[in-house]
Amino acid sequence: MPFIGKSPTAGFSTIVKDDLTADGSTTAFTLSKQVASANDIAVFVGNVRQEPTDAYSVSGTTLTMTAAPASGINFYVLHIAGTLESSVIPADNTISTAKIQNNAISGAKLDTTVDYYRAGTSEFMIGSDNGGTAQLTFYEANTSTKEGFLKYDGLNNKVVLGTSGASDAMEIARDTGYITKPNQPSFAAGGNGNSVYSGEYFLGDNTYGNRFDVGNNYNYTNGRFTAPIAGKYLIIYTAIAENNASHFVNIEKNGANYVTPNPYLNYGLSYQPGTNVVILDLAVNDYIRFKRRGSSGYDIYMTYVAGYFLG
Repeated sequence: MPFIGKSPTAGFSTIVKDDLTADGSTTAFTLSKQVASANDIAVFVGNVRQEPTDAYSVSGTTLTMTAAPASGINFYVLHIAGTLESSVIPADNTISTAKIQNNAISGAKLDTTVDYYRAGTSEFMIGSDNGGTAQLTFYEANTSTKEGFLKYDGLNNKVVLGTSGASDAMEIARDTGYITKPNQPSFAAGGNGNSVYSGEYFLGDNTYGNRFDVGNNYNYTNGRFTAPIAGKYLIIYTAIAENNASHFVNIEKNGANYVTPNPYLNYGLSYQPGTNVVILDLAVNDYIRFKRRGSSGYDIYMTYVAGYFLG
């Protein structure tokens, strides 16, 4: 509703009253709250208001009367300048950021299960006990879904960057700074003789001792490695000829030779190795295969292939 004059205070307010006891000799009395000026209170003796500065003076919480009030007389003080507002509880979800003063929330009002504070103006620190874990977690704002985190693992002395799909996407050793990516797409496969080939194409022996396949992107049935993510890949193909046979060591991308000419194992040298190493730009679902000369009489002694996603 419209009003004239000073805007009314939000909420209800009440004047504080101090009832004092007079004994006919005491002139100094203690008030319940600090007072800045004699004009900020109304003093009543025998229900008669006293004149400020002439009948009394104040200093902090001390009221000093010019003359001692008579014993048993009705004697009280009203704090007319300083009022207290009664509690008005806001409705849920009604306090906005604009209503909170900048830098008003201190560490004392935050969750104390973890040590965290701001050092200076540019560093946010999270602490944990020796051997414990300190973690900063990132959430999807509208769903509260955990999407990622940055964690210090005090037990293993490493910093871990993880996501909702990979809890250890990247690790950094505290003492050396070494970086490992346990989930980086990579593979290695191998095998002995011609049995690990289907015609000209290498398939591999899925019982071979040095094999691995991070992400399950290498297929032993057709000998294809399929890129799960776009980027640069380091690809290696090594073969050793047998019985003086000659061979090509070809790497194919999506069915076509990637390197021309390809490394060649010369005829007449038994157990001659040949290696083809390339860095390929692969899109998602691009595939590579490893191809030799597959005619009869061109035997392979041993084969090893590998690949690693560089980024």
